[in-house]
Amino acid sequence: TLVANLREALAEQSRFIADAAHQLRTPLAGLRLHSERALADPRPEVLEDALGHVSRLTERTSRIAEQLLSLARVQSAQTTLPPRTDLAAVVPEMVGERVPDALRAGVDLGYDAPPQRPMFAMIDAVALQEALDNLIDNALHHAGRGHIATVSLSQRDGTIELAMEDDGPGVDDAVLARLGERFFQVAGGNRGSGLGLAIVEEVLSRYGGRVRY
Repeated sequence: TLVANLREALAEQSRFIADAAHQLRTPLAGLRLHSERALADPRPEVLEDALGHVSRLTERTSRIAEQLLSLARVQSAQTTLPPRTDLAAVVPEMVGERVPDALRAGVDLGYDAPPQRPMFAMIDAVALQEALDNLIDNALHHAGRGHIATVSLSQRDGTIELAMEDDGPGVDDAVLARLGERFFQVAGGNRGSGLGLAIVEEVLSRYGGRVRY
């Protein structure tokens, strides 16, 4: 019913706000701590160390904020009939736009697909790019310098598969089931926002797709 849907939306919004506040609290507290250090002790070595922490925490806070806004956009997207998009035409372009980022990260980013032929799916191209960008970001952050990451596109029995693979260290089988949970981060991994794969799952679920790890 309309009332039940409204209650569910309000509950989801409350959870989102609580999660956002929790995730931002730690880096903001760190920013305050190291700013106070710099103000209290102006020795060059202390200032350099404090400013280094401030720079890293600012980058992390900015990343979390960007991912939260991205997730909010996906969740609030209209559910009208999506356009028919040729993935074989748009995905190579989307991957190509990320090559400069991959070069800076020291990762060899490539694209693999059968000979050019249309692969149509009912998905908005902007939403698709949101999902693909997060998959690529995840690979660049976790594969590590000197590794290879490949986006591939294939179609079999009417099902289109968009895959992101890399030859990085990977994760233990024990945590595979938790990948895609909001704010979940692999212990000892490169600290991100913990939202990238959650955004991918949210996008694909809205357009009838699913994610396999």
